[in-house]
Amino acid sequence: MTIDFNKLLISGLKLGASGALICAIAWAVVTFSSPGGEVEPAEATILSMDMFAPASKSKRFADTLEAFDMEEPRAYDWNGNTVYFSMATTDASPMEVLHAFQQELVQNGVNKKMHTRILPSFPRVDSFEALGKKSESKKVERWSESKRAQLDDFFAGGLVPITIRPGYVAMAGATSKGEADNAVDFFKEQIAAKRSLEDSVKIMRYVEARRAPDEAKTMISAVWSDDKLEMDKFAPDSKRSDLAVSSEAPACLGCRRIMSFGGTGKEANYGTNVFVGYQHVDETIQFYDRAMQNRGWKPATASIILRRLAEQGVIPPSAARTVSFNKDGKFATVVAYPSGMGGETQVHVFESP
Repeated sequence: MTIDFNKLLISGLKLGASGALICAIAWAVVTFSSPGGEVEPAEATILSMDMFAPASKSKRFADTLEAFDMEEPRAYDWNGNTVYFSMATTDASPMEVLHAFQQELVQNGVNKKMHTRILPSFPRVDSFEALGKKSESKKVERWSESKRAQLDDFFAGGLVPITIRPGYVAMAGATSKGEADNAVDFFKEQIAAKRSLEDSVKIMRYVEARRAPDEAKTMISAVWSDDKLEMDKFAPDSKRSDLAVSSEAPACLGCRRIMSFGGTGKEANYGTNVFVGYQHVDETIQFYDRAMQNRGWKPATASIILRRLAEQGVIPPSAARTVSFNKDGKFATVVAYPSGMGGETQVHVFESP
């Protein structure tokens, strides 16, 4: 069996956990605050996760987060899946975070080995005959051992680096439905159950550390799912009755939803839907002007003022358009802008109390 490591880690699983997503969730953490300013943590704190299954990978992962003074996790509904989010800041650089995190993962029994580099491409050899040379065959052998170690940890609930660049590192890992101990067992389980790769995963974990050149602190962000992950829900065109969009704020005409994200518990009334369509930004905003007012929403005063200032040239034009509404103590904001991909318009609809 030929295994494309990068495809499996980045493309095959299609989780979509990326820096942009982390930023979106970080935005939600700030925005989804209760009226009293209190943070609504997840029902289980980091320390008490999996309290009925001590020594599980989830518990050990939680111990690792605790070692970095991560805040209590907050639960969100992402396309019908429950995900948890936690943040922390540190003086350490992203690369120092990577090394320290990997060391902690090994100490806590999450990873079998430390992984501080992305797996390199298959070593280049001039010909099959060259593989007969001891030096060349050793290169391939060392590469295979390194690849196997990273695959084992990735598919057995550990975390391995998937992105390393100046000021930014990201790690990811998965646990299979059968809780396979290594990559081979993961694929055996997948084949025996006749599942797709995505259908074989029940938990995903993602951690990143980022620092901009002008920032003094590194932000550590962690996103992980519960053990009931359904990866097909992340597909932009997922056809499921349990993924219906808000009736208060409709999808734009001809648009498809690519993401739904909302709070839970006291934050259940906070949410956002993201759509993609081919109508012009102005036409999209006009649609929401009509559709929202037909549903009893009134344009917010600030939205009206901003629009008039833009029309009069007082504020510079922007490719993005924003309009806000209020209704019975609730608020909704629509942001539309060109996505830069084949004439598409991306639309974010935010709802809050």
